[in-house]
Amino acid sequence: MPSILLANIRRSLVRARGRGTLATTGTLAVVPGILVPLWLLGSEDPVRVGAALVCILAGATVVRFEMVRLPHLLGHASPGG
Repeated sequence: MPSILLANIRRSLVRARGRGTLATTGTLAVVPGILVPLWLLGSEDPVRVGAALVCILAGATVVRFEMVRLPHLLGHASPGG
């Protein structure tokens, strides 16, 4: 589901943020939000499970922050409308 959403709004994201910033933001969302929690959940240690939860929330926060800011960035990128 997230990949479908990203495919639909990728052009707008690139126009609003630029390719380099988009790649950095994607990396900040995917690595700590998906890959690190998968690694941490491999152990049954409660501290690591808690750390995985924090990482998932951090990745989701990055994605949410960008989605909320997108209309504002597009408004500044194209002042005509």
